[in-house]
Amino acid sequence: MAQLKIDLNSGILEVEGEESLVKEIYEDFKKQLSSLQPTKMSSDGTRKIKIQEEGSNMDLSEFQTLADCVAAIPISPLTEVQRALVAAAFLQIKGNLEKLSGQEINKELKQIGQATENITNAISGNINVKPQRMIQLRKSGTSRQAKKEYKVTPPGISAVKKLIKGEWRDEKKE
Repeated sequence: MAQLKIDLNSGILEVEGEESLVKEIYEDFKKQLSSLQPTKMSSDGTRKIKIQEEGSNMDLSEFQTLADCVAAIPISPLTEVQRALVAAAFLQIKGNLEKLSGQEINKELKQIGQATENITNAISGNINVKPQRMIQLRKSGTSRQAKKEYKVTPPGISAVKKLIKGEWRDEKKE
């Protein structure tokens, strides 16, 4: 029977069990800890690390670019529907935008080499699900190709956060 106790100023991680289990948990802990970026040095000579607890909300505004956001997603390759949603959510949050056009979304995807073949179909894949991940706010003009304005819904933002965590569970092919 092996034991492991790590305090980290009372964050406490206690493990007891077979040596292989304890080693596995310890190695995973070290890997997770090494991936965290320390912040600046405090006046007392210690470094503070921002730890995102499991289940906490990922703030999309923390990403500098759409490319950074897409690179953080462990699922590969992303479908066109997923790429459109990620780009729309990133643009909406980072730019503090009320509405987006398909052209704006695809333009950003093109900048990182991830353009969709048909952005309207990709966006429709996010509209035609329950709960809707995106909604159409308005349409200018009467033709089928009239300019449309969209918004990412709270369930859409949640879906992007799940993508970043590698938890997207969409069974149907998009």
